[in-house]
Amino acid sequence: MKKKLLLAVAGLLVLLYSVYCISDFVRMAHQGPTRELARKLAAVTNGLEQSPIGLPRAEEFLRRLKAVDARSAPAEVQSALHDYISAMEGGLDAMRAGRDSHSYDAPMAESKERLGRALKKYE
Repeated sequence: MKKKLLLAVAGLLVLLYSVYCISDFVRMAHQGPTRELARKLAAVTNGLEQSPIGLPRAEEFLRRLKAVDARSAPAEVQSALHDYISAMEGGLDAMRAGRDSHSYDAPMAESKERLGRALKKYE
């Protein structure tokens, strides 16, 4: 009886350790692509710091942001990046048309914050 109990406890410990290892592997699998995406996004931002502020700078930022390949990132990160790009496009379209672009400030800030949280979650 004692031997069966010991085997059951050992089996349970092996099972729990296996679940831990699998979940850790999944976390590590998401980390690599997310870190690479974070580096690419930082490069997009850093590459434009020297250019003059204005519509051409914002358009170039959006062009570079759209060129970033996020297909290997988790779906949550991809969705947040897509929302950020959409909000930026709306604001730029309003500026180009001479309309007030301030209504896009809140969605842009919210989507940027969501992108930051998603990147941090998978880093």
